[in-house]
Amino acid sequence: MTPRLRALSAVVCALAASASLTTTAHADSQGADKWAVTVTRTFAPPPGTHVAPYGYGAKVTDDAGRTLGTVVPGEVEDTSGNIHLITWSVTGNTVVQTIQGAPPGGSIEGTMSPGTTSLAAPASLLPRAANDDDPKAKWRKCMNQQVIEGALLGGVATIETGGEGAALGAFGGLMLGFGKCGLHP
Repeated sequence: MTPRLRALSAVVCALAASASLTTTAHADSQGADKWAVTVTRTFAPPPGTHVAPYGYGAKVTDDAGRTLGTVVPGEVEDTSGNIHLITWSVTGNTVVQTIQGAPPGGSIEGTMSPGTTSLAAPASLLPRAANDDDPKAKWRKCMNQQVIEGALLGGVATIETGGEGAALGAFGGLMLGFGKCGLHP
């Protein structure tokens, strides 16, 4: 395991344990990270849920078409300081992530921001002060942890192997969260 992977793994564990949403997959003092310009991932939504487009991101809907959660990808700042928007296209359960303005195929070196993840009800993943026995508080904490782990592990996978990046990792975490935590309390 490389020093960078060890450091990022430690961050994953610490943030997942604290359920904090201040996450980024970023370059460190050792230099920029390499991100795949185009990545395709097919998700297996939990029963009763579906993947759908949402602006230049994606959302999870229920069987009635109601939005349960959304992820809008962030951007990459390349080593020259240029900003590249990350966009997703959705076909069925397959999401294609593209770093705009980057050379087709291959990879780009720089810093990736993780984008924004939200839940439809309750309105946010941000933790709120609540009684630990409150089912909504337990659900938010569970969902929070899944999205964080997904984003950070996606970032680690990308840095080490040219994988999905933080953005698609967060969407995977959202999907896992609905499977593990339930659709809502």
